[in-house]
Amino acid sequence: MRFSNILRVLLIASMGVLHPAFAVELSDPILGQWKWFTKTTKVFHADGRFTDPEGSTAKGGTWKCVNPGEVPLKYVIVWEKGGSVDTVLLINEGNRLAGKNAHGARISADRLSREDPGKTPDAPPTTAGPATTAAPPAPPPWNPSSLTEPLAPYIRNLADLLSLRRTGNKDTKAFLAQASGTLIIVRQEIVVKREKATSQNMPAFNAALKTCDLISAALAERSKVLGNLKASGAVVNDGRLEEQARKDNLVQGIHGDGLAKAVGSIVESDRERDANARAAARAANSDHALTAMAENQWNQRSTEWMQQIAATYGEIR
Repeated sequence: MRFSNILRVLLIASMGVLHPAFAVELSDPILGQWKWFTKTTKVFHADGRFTDPEGSTAKGGTWKCVNPGEVPLKYVIVWEKGGSVDTVLLINEGNRLAGKNAHGARISADRLSREDPGKTPDAPPTTAGPATTAAPPAPPPWNPSSLTEPLAPYIRNLADLLSLRRTGNKDTKAFLAQASGTLIIVRQEIVVKREKATSQNMPAFNAALKTCDLISAALAERSKVLGNLKASGAVVNDGRLEEQARKDNLVQGIHGDGLAKAVGSIVESDRERDANARAAARAANSDHALTAMAENQWNQRSTEWMQQIAATYGEIR
């Protein structure tokens, strides 16, 4: 170690301005990171430069201590852009820079760290041999939630979706009414994601698309069944096909005087009304039976749809 450097260290230490960290090595106290009064961060390096944290000197420049060994230490800072010159003093036990620029305006900075980020340790000696490259980082684990979550509302409400008599609160009914349209959007989003999928994850995307298609097919079949039931209900069988042939004259074939004919007319009218009522009742019972049969058939069919959809949805993993 040169005598002049030793003398410098001893002199500064005796005056109480040398931080303990600086007694270990001969490095200027200004080295490290500083928070400038303009809210920016500057890094002072051992080679006489100061830069921004990214190492660019576009917003930095050069520095120099102009009174080594004196207290307080004085520095001249020259900004690369514009060539502005600042003169500052190192005060507050080496934790603050304060001074003025060339125009007399006050400037200051507060210390953030005492190390030179640009200083790197010596590299260990290398031995001859084949060059090795670091292994690429492992990709994040596969998470199928991006496929299952958009389809989850359809799976949770699948029974109501396929029911001919939908129930639920206002929000549920709104979802059920829009399900067919929103399912098309969900499917298209899955198609877009599938274009960037790896071959390993392709089965999950295929299962998600198949789930969409099965739900759409089930909803289409439900609409067809519902339409058929409404169409059959629009032409109600009121029993008129079972009516007996009505006489043009209710007293036709009744012999006797006027009283006999009058009584016969009343009796015949009552008989006709009763016959028509019985025919209408039989027709209504027949309509109800056909509707119930169609609903039971759809309930069985919808159960098959739900089992198939749930199994396909379970393949998304």
